Amino acid sequence: DGKSRSTYFTKLGDNPHNWVYVCNGGAIVGALSVADEAPELSSKIVSYAVKNWGKALRFLAPDGVHYEGPMYNNWMLVSMTNAFSSLENTFGTSFGLMDMPGVTEFPYFNMSFISSDLPFNFGNSDSLMSNINSNGTFYIASYANDIALGSLRSSVLMEHNLSIGVQDLIYAKPEFFMAEKEILNDAAYISPNKYSIFTLRSSDAEKKINLAAVGGTCNEFEQADSGSFIIDAFDTRFACDMGKGVYEGEWFDKYKHRAEGHNVIVINPDQSPGFKTGTVASLDNFASDNDEGFAIYDLSANYKDYATSAKRGYYLFDNRSRIIVQDEIKCENPSEMYWFMHTGCEIEISEDKKSAILKGDLKNMHLRIDCNVDAEFS
Repeated sequence: DGKSRSTYFTKLGDNPHNWVYVCNGGAIVGALSVADEAPELSSKIVSYAVKNWGKALRFLAPDGVHYEGPMYNNWMLVSMTNAFSSLENTFGTSFGLMDMPGVTEFPYFNMSFISSDLPFNFGNSDSLMSNINSNGTFYIASYANDIALGSLRSSVLMEHNLSIGVQDLIYAKPEFFMAEKEILNDAAYISPNKYSIFTLRSSDAEKKINLAAVGGTCNEFEQADSGSFIIDAFDTRFACDMGKGVYEGEWFDKYKHRAEGHNVIVINPDQSPGFKTGTVASLDNFASDNDEGFAIYDLSANYKDYATSAKRGYYLFDNRSRIIVQDEIKCENPSEMYWFMHTGCEIEISEDKKSAILKGDLKNMHLRIDCNVDAEFS
């Protein structure tokens, strides 16, 4: 994109973003490739980059959670694999980087963004499955001797028809394909800086409902998306995220970055982003069993300028065939509210505007408003 990346080599901060990993990973591989011709320079660069990796990886602890979205997570995983495998092959060690908390959990988190046929493309990511291919998972599974992780990667490769990468060919083991089949299950991931995502799923084989929602701070790419959700069912994305934006201008001048551009509530819309920027949404509750699952986000901090309290709950029930998205909001003064849900489906709204049908590829989705104030679809 014509921009200098020199600053990203050392730009760590409180939440180092993907270019810290990408630039330092590339520096390691590049320096090692010329070590025979420039050993002193190579040693200096590798030492510096390993230290930067160590500082940045602290923020993956304890569960491997990163805040930028699946496309950027994938770049990080590929950079991690290339850099750490190069260190292992050259020196016989990754200098402790592979053993840092969260590193071997990171591929699980990355694959949690995979839905039936598309990724849950939160955080300025597009909806191409190739961008969350998770190349490098077999390397980490091999290092950690994590057969379950390797089996999950092999299942994802085959079930979602993903392209096999070089890292897959190098680090795959027969036992990853021979072990008991692992599948993507309900999961909730929360980082210390409070970025979070949860998924509630029906069986991929049944092609029923997959629901995911995201919470946390407005991230590096300034997405006012805390509480936003994506719904897939029967080969159709019924509720979508608008995906990757452009790296130009002010983020919140763009519709898809603002609250209006996500599947959230907007209160008293004005020129502000729709959220209190830099605030944290907390995943207060998450549970699931065979027939149902639910999650609750406390969004009060996000709506601090608009409401005294705001919570959103998600409930996948009735043998995981139906969804409730429930908002509980308290305002000190009378307020104007808009409930946003984006879809690429054809929409049919009822005469009383209290229900709607979204036309899907295999089945339709029926929506109904159940509200204690006057509300209608438009």
